[in-house]
Amino acid sequence: MEIPAGQLALLDRLAREVPAIAELREAHLRDNDELLPHLLMADVARFVASFFAGGTGSLVPAPSDEALARTLALLDAGMGAGDESVDELVSVSFLENLEGEPYMPELVSRLGPNLGRELERRGAR
Repeated sequence: MEIPAGQLALLDRLAREVPAIAELREAHLRDNDELLPHLLMADVARFVASFFAGGTGSLVPAPSDEALARTLALLDAGMGAGDESVDELVSVSFLENLEGEPYMPELVSRLGPNLGRELERRGAR
């Protein structure tokens, strides 16, 4: 199955700009023998969640404040790019995996406008 170009571009940029996500992608490729965007994005969600969960729940160490901010900024930019495949990837496999968690208010305060709007659209904010 061919990966939509926008999804591939976002995942490549996340891996390039956030070293821990590059590690997640390498482990993902070893485990799955191919890139499965929704599964990798769920790993990114667990990586972000680990920031708020005391460093647990991710295959890599919890992000620093800077890495968290960069990850959220890249996801926000992806949601604002006008690519439906990217919007679906981020909404379904990132935001949905974080909804209802006890740290959600703190996470919401760190989201950019595009991610915030998507949470409101989903009724999760």
